[in-house]
Amino acid sequence: MKRKETHQIVAFCYGIFLALCMTYCTVSANSSWYWISEKRPYDILPWVVLGTLLVEITAVRVIAGCKPLWKTMLVIVFGNAVSFLFPWIFLMKVPIVGGMTWQEYVEYAPVYTVGVGFLFLTLVIEFPLGYFLLRKNTTHRIRLLFVLIGSNLVTTVGTAAVERMICYGAW
Repeated sequence: MKRKETHQIVAFCYGIFLALCMTYCTVSANSSWYWISEKRPYDILPWVVLGTLLVEITAVRVIAGCKPLWKTMLVIVFGNAVSFLFPWIFLMKVPIVGGMTWQEYVEYAPVYTVGVGFLFLTLVIEFPLGYFLLRKNTTHRIRLLFVLIGSNLVTTVGTAAVERMICYGAW
C-alpha cells in the first residue's frame, strides 16, 4: 500500500470515529437538567456498593478459590474504595463551571456515579490491586485474572444499568 492510501484510510477511520462520537453528544441551548425520578444516583449508592462487593467477593472466593475469606474481603473492599474515590478526589480539586457548589452540581446536573470513565478506572486501578494482592492466595492465578476482570465488568455495567433505570431525568 502506498503512503497516500494509508493516510486516506486512517483519515476515513478517524472521520467515522468522530462522527460516531459527535452523534452521541447533544447540546440543548437555554435549558437545564432536571431529575424526573424521585431517586438520585447518590440515593441508591449504598445498595449498589453492597451488591457490587457481594458479587465480586463471592466470585473471587468461589470461582478463583481465594483463601482466607477475610483477606479476600479486605482486598476487594480496598480496591473498590480506591477506584471509586480516586475520581472524586481528583474532581474536588477542579472548580465546577458555572459557580455551582458540589451539592448543587450533584443535585442539578446529569451526574451518574458509574460511566465509561469509571469502567476504565476500575480496570486500571481495581483490577491490578486485586490481582497482585490476591495471586498468592489461590492456586488458580489465570482463573483469578479472568474472574477479577469479569466480575468488575459485570458489576460496573450492572451498576450503570441500575442507575439509569432507577434515576432518570431530562434537559
